[in-house]
Amino acid sequence: LPMLSPLVGLLRLLLMISILAHLIACVWYWVASRNLLNSWVSRYHLDCCTSTSIAPPLGDPSHVCLPTESLPSITALYTDSMYWSITTIAAVGYGDVLPCNPEEEIMAVVAMVLGSALFAYVVGAISSVFATGTAQDKKLQEKMVTLHDYLNIRKIPPEISRVIKLQCMHKWKHSVFSEDDILEDFMPQTRREVVEHILGDVINQVSMFKYIANTEFLTEVTLKFRPVATSNVSNIQSIGEVPDLYVVLRGTVHLLDEKDEVVGSASRGTAIYENEILGSLGEEEVEDVPSHYPAPFSIRPATADCDIFMLRRTDLVSILRGYPKVRQIYLDFKDDDLWSDDGRDKSQTDSPSPPTRSHLDSNSMWNDVPVPSV
Repeated sequence: LPMLSPLVGLLRLLLMISILAHLIACVWYWVASRNLLNSWVSRYHLDCCTSTSIAPPLGDPSHVCLPTESLPSITALYTDSMYWSITTIAAVGYGDVLPCNPEEEIMAVVAMVLGSALFAYVVGAISSVFATGTAQDKKLQEKMVTLHDYLNIRKIPPEISRVIKLQCMHKWKHSVFSEDDILEDFMPQTRREVVEHILGDVINQVSMFKYIANTEFLTEVTLKFRPVATSNVSNIQSIGEVPDLYVVLRGTVHLLDEKDEVVGSASRGTAIYENEILGSLGEEEVEDVPSHYPAPFSIRPATADCDIFMLRRTDLVSILRGYPKVRQIYLDFKDDDLWSDDGRDKSQTDSPSPPTRSHLDSNSMWNDVPVPSV
């Protein structure tokens, strides 16, 4: 989860510091272990130390660091070493554990140099830990701040602001980038593979696309699909409007009549308004507004967590102008028995009727009809 990224980064940093402190502590004790009675150990615990590297033998009566049984256990010595290591690399240096011979002084210098480098690294790392996250997370945060400022400046009521924020969060969680600009730099074959990976499930749910073999056309169409900002308290598309194409990938969408009463539902894998989109092709395409195919019902998510993708009719019409053969395939289907002379679906009447399965899934239009490859 993005919210855990700073915590994970901080734990990683603490683990790295602990490992370095452990290694320095081990070397610090190893240097002392060569002669415990003339080292920081004897100086700290027995208060005796000579300036030479090698103290008199332990059996020598002149040895000032007696008795040796006064030395602490290995566990206590490791604790002392870790204590010295951390205070040194943290640039604290209390001065209670001190080197006793030249070898330990050299080791102390090395530890201080490492501590200085680590301090510089830690300062930068801690600053970046709380600024970590993917570019998507940062961009999303920026957009949410901008949205929050806009709602405040325009004095949008709190209840409406809450709905807007939920809708935008649901939409932006898929992507906040302009994928068209990013994919423009890809090679055609790579771009098609990436697009198929991202939105292949969407295309496979729409009958009017999954039977078309023109990969360039399908790539352009797929890039025009956008996630829909959903809310279970407002309609995505209202009855009588010029419909766009919607594909449900998760959740359930209610179909509503003129009285806003639920008359049906669409679940995962359903393409909504596919018949109306197909029927409107070829009509008044100069203005991109069909005259005979309004939305026969309204659609509203049953829950706020529905995943719905939308293709605007105007985008489809614009793409088809560059693919006349594909466009002709769709226009030819308007001459099928399901369509009357004026291009309207015979199942439609002048007044909107409750949606049937043919409104939700146009597979019936394509059954037993050979579809040429373009």
